[in-house]
Amino acid sequence: MVHPISHYYINSSHNTYLNGNQIQAAKAIPGNQSQRCESDIEMYRQILLAGCRCIELDCWDGPNNDPVITHGPIALQQINVVSLKSVCKAIMETAFKTSDYPIVLSIENHCNLEQQRVMAQYFQEIFGECLCKEALKEYPLDSKTRLPSPYTLRRKILIKGHKGGHKEIKRGLISRHSAKILDNATPISETVLHSLERIKNEIKDTTTNMLSVSDTDENELLSDCDGDDERLTERLIKKRATMSAQDYRCLKQQYKQIQHETVTEIRNELSDLINYFQTTPKINLNDPDYLMHSVSETKIAKIITQNSSLVIEHTRRHIVRVYPDINRICSSNFIPMYFWTAGCQMLALNFQTNGLPMSMNQTLFEENGRSGYVLKAKCLREKSFKMSVHDSHIFVANRVEIEVISAQFLTLIAPRKSINNSTFISSVAVDLYDLPLDTLRKKYVTTEIGSEGWNTIYPKNKFVFEKVIKPEHALLHFRVYNENNEEYGQRFVPVHKLRNGYRHIILRNRANRPEGPASIFVKIKTTIYVPPPAEELQKHFIDPMKYKQDEQSSY
Repeated sequence: MVHPISHYYINSSHNTYLNGNQIQAAKAIPGNQSQRCESDIEMYRQILLAGCRCIELDCWDGPNNDPVITHGPIALQQINVVSLKSVCKAIMETAFKTSDYPIVLSIENHCNLEQQRVMAQYFQEIFGECLCKEALKEYPLDSKTRLPSPYTLRRKILIKGHKGGHKEIKRGLISRHSAKILDNATPISETVLHSLERIKNEIKDTTTNMLSVSDTDENELLSDCDGDDERLTERLIKKRATMSAQDYRCLKQQYKQIQHETVTEIRNELSDLINYFQTTPKINLNDPDYLMHSVSETKIAKIITQNSSLVIEHTRRHIVRVYPDINRICSSNFIPMYFWTAGCQMLALNFQTNGLPMSMNQTLFEENGRSGYVLKAKCLREKSFKMSVHDSHIFVANRVEIEVISAQFLTLIAPRKSINNSTFISSVAVDLYDLPLDTLRKKYVTTEIGSEGWNTIYPKNKFVFEKVIKPEHALLHFRVYNENNEEYGQRFVPVHKLRNGYRHIILRNRANRPEGPASIFVKIKTTIYVPPPAEELQKHFIDPMKYKQDEQSSY
């Protein structure tokens, strides 16, 4: 934990304060009680205890000059507000229970100058000595000094946000582009939940031009990609998607008024607390390390696709935070693997949404003692490596063989209707997530077999992943499901943690919690990958005596 903090993946949360699906909380859905969505102080406690090290505070002007946290603007949502002061106390209670390593507070600042002063006061009073109020003497804020390490910053709370001074921060809460997207979205009422996919596709088409990436200067990686406008656009889309045309017209005038509100200045008391995590809409490769960027998944994915080596070079020194795209109107998550391979450190996920992306994220951060920090691969840290996400020549690849033999105690985790059937049908799929060149999904699946579910034995099989290009942080995903594709259990396993031989793999549920004793029984064989022309030579070195015997018997 002694490398610069930019050399680590950092467990990060998006919309930390929410405990549900925000699309369900729109004002225009009549009788919407099926899934409540609230700002909840307890979410901060639980997410910090789960090992997250970067949490989001969406700050708005509150009554009585007391800042609040909510999924604003308040006129846009019916989600409740919680006191910033109460949230800070909850953070301080649980900040270092799971890990001593630093916490980053990602501030989305919508407060006026006076309430910004109150924000700064709360941070200093409640966090006390834990707050990193100024740069450390050994790590001054200059262009020659690398960022401090997580060890150096242990038990510190750092503020991430706009510092001011790099450019005047002046933005309408709703830009002209945002308004255009909003107007083009299709109004619906009771049928909202059945039409979200259609709306999402329409929005995606509308935003294509905005998200396109033009030719990029070698020294200018991220330019004018301020995430604040996209965050507000996202909320407008969610609101528009759940409103009738009449309700929308009633609020349209309010939005026009909000559009003229601007944040033109940051209070000095708050600005002075921002040091090693200074966000700016424009970063050059030669800028000081403490300048970082927040960008949507779609924008950074396009940049990675076009010039991943430039992104990797950039993230060796600068931190990049990736947040879900505006199209994710149901609080879904992106799969983080692609962005990890390009060195992006902070992948902000909706912790309240279970599923494959969160399971993948939790599996990665189980490493390194669940500290919330995982060291990136050497090729992503050192300048001597000229790497692209499409390269394979700089890695020592592995060859992995998996034989799925049986599954145990599936009836304990099966859907009720499956248990009631006399025959219990299941199959196992094994997927690989790594660099784009070797990622394999839905290729290896066992034959469906019927049994009583206590000890299901599968027909003989062997799944061979011939070349796992980057074993470090590559993941195998085991899934057990029935004939209707209903999942019984799943488990991510890091490739570099695999051990040869017969192993029981304890299954987990969608929330990535263990479902023991339900498990699958497998045989694992991992070897160093060698090209086919060198296979005979490899056999000679692995077991010289056996190789000689085989050679003599062939005469």
